Order: sequence, then structure tokens, then C-alpha cells
Amino acid sequence: MSTDDEGPTLRRGLVLVHSLRGAMHVHRSCDLGLLATALRPDDAAADGDAIDRVAQAMVEVMADDRSRSKGELSTQITPLVPERLRAWCTVCDVQHVPDGWFRAATQPAGLRLRASANRSANFYRAAPPDPVESAPARRELVRRFLRRCGPAVAADLAAWTGTAPPAARKWWNLLADELVEVRVDGKRLWMHTEDLAAARDMATPTTVRLLPPYDPLAEVAHRELLLPDPAARRQVWRAVANPGLALMAGELAGTWRRRKQIITLAPFTPLSRKEQQAIRDEAMRTMTDFEMAFDH
Repeated sequence: MSTDDEGPTLRRGLVLVHSLRGAMHVHRSCDLGLLATALRPDDAAADGDAIDRVAQAMVEVMADDRSRSKGELSTQITPLVPERLRAWCTVCDVQHVPDGWFRAATQPAGLRLRASANRSANFYRAAPPDPVESAPARRELVRRFLRRCGPAVAADLAAWTGTAPPAARKWWNLLADELVEVRVDGKRLWMHTEDLAAARDMATPTTVRLLPPYDPLAEVAHRELLLPDPAARRQVWRAVANPGLALMAGELAGTWRRRKQIITLAPFTPLSRKEQQAIRDEAMRTMTDFEMAFDH
């Protein structure tokens, strides 16, 4: 990713869309069909039908190829959808399509996002994704989840996708023949058979990385496995303003925050001088104009 006057510019083949949990994510454009199909609600008589109606309205509004902010698009699709798909919003003080349906409809409508320098994002039209069969799409999504976040259970998949637990269990069962049970600290969890073989052959990591706040590694993986200490977990996952994380040799070693030119690292356990220097070296590689302090 690079930056220009209009905001971040993605590398070729990458796009910004609303996907998992309705949040904005960067994906490969070739994966959009898989995502749109896998994340579509099963209940076609309720949410599925609503999303189709909202997507159709979006296609009509965006046919002029103009980019629009979320507020502009929401305002213009409201009169095009049935009354039953509108709700009164006390925040906006108007009637519009509920936010969950709005976000879910953007992908089947072929809408993508272009971020701007002021941290907002506008929608623009692209070709709708090619249709993909539902079951194979969901099997592949579960495989990818386990590759990034395993070992896990179906409830973790529900949290990652933002779907209801019963739906996540159905998706999970689609891949049951490819899963293997493992025990980690006495917990009964599951991995993909290929991931288990890769994990057994993996060398011990030696790198140091400073992960940004809300990095996906920490947000979607099994938190008790990442940090067994409850006190450490409370430092990382807060009600608001999660800190950045120091990753050392594959383990979370502490939190970090930057205020102006001061980066303060709070380790979970005391660090040696060699470990402190490794963190300074990583900060110099990825950041500029700072001083580092260690909070013991």
C-alpha cells in the first residue's frame, strides 16, 4: 500500500470492501465472489431477500459511475426499497436501510471503497463478483479461518465472520471430514489436517515485530491461547483504544503505545538488554522520529 494526496492506494489486485463482520477489509479482488457467496445469510426469506433488494437499489443509484459517501448512497437508495426495509434511526434522525443490510449489500452490488486522506471512504462501482456455489465457498472460508486463527472451535468462527453461532456451526460441519481434534492446555480444539502437519514441521520463529493496534492476529485468534495470563489479556483487549503489541519469537511479549515522539513499551515479563535492543531495531525499521521508553 502507498499513499497519495487522495489517500491510501492499494497494490494491483487488492480492493477495499465491506466483508467480515460488516467491517472494511482489504481482499484480493479474485476472492470477492467467494466472500459474497459465503457470507450471504442462509435465510433467503428474510435477510437474504432484504440484501438482494438493497443491492438492486445500489446498482440503480450507482449506474451513473459517480463515487458516493455512505451517507449519500444511503439517502439515495432509501426511496427505492420497500417500506419494510427501512427503519427509523435515532442517531441520524431519519429513516433508512439498517446498517447491517446496507453493508452486506455492497458486495453483491459490486461496490468497492476508496479511502481518502481524511480517513473517510467513498463507494465506487465495479463489476459484481462472479457467482460461486455456496457450500464450496463456505468450506474454503473455514479452511482459511483455521489457517490464520486455528486451533479453534465453531464459536470462534462465528465471532470472526460475524454470523450467528448456529449458522457458523453449519459451516463448520461442512469441513468436518478435514478437521482433527487437538488439545492445547487442556482445551479441546480443532485444526485442519494440513495445518497440523505444517505446525509440527515449523521452525521456532526468531523475528521481532511491533504489531499495530487491532492487528488481525490479535483480534481474531483464540485470545486465551495467545495470552494465557488474564491480567495480560486485560491490558491488550480493552473497551476502547487497544494498544499495539510486541511479538517476539512467536509470542506476545508486551504492549506499546506512541504519544507524539515517545514510544512506550510495557513488557509482560522483564526483557533482557538484547531483547530491548531487538525491539528498538524493529521500531527503527518501521517508524521514524521517535524515542523509546520501557515501562517496567
